[in-house]
Amino acid sequence: MYVISGATGNIGSVIARNLLSRKEPVRVIGRNKETLKPFEESGAEAAVGSLDDPAFLKKAYQGTTAVFQMEPPHYTSNDMRAYQRKLGETAKGAIKEAGVRHVVHLSSIGAQRSEGVGPVNGLHDVEGLLNETAAAVTHLRPAFFMENFYSMMPLIKQFGIIAMPIRPEISLHMIATRDIAEAATKLLLSHDWKGTRALELLGPRSYTGPEVAEILGKAIGKKINYVQGSPEEAKQGIIGAGFSENVADLFIEMYAALDSGRMAPTEKRTPENTTPTTLEAFAKTFAAVFKQN
Repeated sequence: MYVISGATGNIGSVIARNLLSRKEPVRVIGRNKETLKPFEESGAEAAVGSLDDPAFLKKAYQGTTAVFQMEPPHYTSNDMRAYQRKLGETAKGAIKEAGVRHVVHLSSIGAQRSEGVGPVNGLHDVEGLLNETAAAVTHLRPAFFMENFYSMMPLIKQFGIIAMPIRPEISLHMIATRDIAEAATKLLLSHDWKGTRALELLGPRSYTGPEVAEILGKAIGKKINYVQGSPEEAKQGIIGAGFSENVADLFIEMYAALDSGRMAPTEKRTPENTTPTTLEAFAKTFAAVFKQN
């Protein structure tokens, strides 16, 4: 049995579908039974509950071959790091008590640092907690998600800009979430490693903000300019989108870490950490979503 937390998200949903297409036994975790129904219809077992509920998670993790573990963000939290740590503590207990042997954990580049990388600080904490279990744990550390640019659609529609508090000459590694899901699927199916380790996923190459604007603009047929916004402007925009001030501050810290190189890969690019989906390929999906909204 493979257990997938965050099964309705961009990554978990693809992992679940990949495993189901191979006729593997799958248990999907989510808060809402209705959103899990499509997976049930494809043969999955649904576990409805919260990832911060120790009794629920212990039961959900019983009898598993391997687990895909993630900590969904809580964007209105007044202490997101404490929230992440709570999820990590709950997962640690469930993994231990259920006797889980293999865990693929969704982390992030920069998680080797305990401070100064925004919401990734919390993932550093969770990595440490999961390493205290007897399970063999692989921490996937992907680069900046290409899907993050979906949040820029209102700016693109209204002003024709993409804005981040990152210098235009800074080149960032970027990855499509479907490639993270493919890597996680392969690891879950192999479940043959021992001990704990971290694996970075760097996407096909790095891109600057102006390159992103040009590629996405070409895909949607609209001129897009890249603007280096100030941290203050970015914070107000994040709060205006409904996030808490604590979460906004963490994101500003993350942007600063990306800009300075503090939150950068530790590995050189290799065939193993290079994934196939280019930003040009992702832009076709972006364009389809843009036209629907």
